[in-house]
Amino acid sequence: MKGRIVGRNGRNIRAFEQICGVDLIIDDTPEMVVISSFNVVRREIAKMTIEGVFIFIGYVPNTEKLDGMVELNQWKEIVVDKNMATNIPGVYAAGDSIAKRYRQVTTAVADGTIAALSAADYLNSLKKAFIPVEV
Repeated sequence: MKGRIVGRNGRNIRAFEQICGVDLIIDDTPEMVVISSFNVVRREIAKMTIEGVFIFIGYVPNTEKLDGMVELNQWKEIVVDKNMATNIPGVYAAGDSIAKRYRQVTTAVADGTIAALSAADYLNSLKKAFIPVEV
């Protein structure tokens, strides 16, 4: 356990590190969840009943195969502009692999929308550039 944080209404929030193999067992009580996990350092299984869980899988993006292709920052995140465009024309990126402050599902969805619309704009601009002109 890394630490204890007091949440709203004085409830305790506990953060755990070095945990793998988490099983969430939801029974008939929707507000209670049983979590079973394996601590890789202590090599022990823990089981507890909780009211909620936020699973954090880390900050390291899975971008190794892109190194040398698109611009990456020192944390190996893909560098994009406000339209989610990379340094390569026509290549867009979105979600947790890009360089940004917040990493949540809602921000990843928004990034994906921006990237998709920007890619469509890019393709439409190419289409317009290659429309034959009658003489």
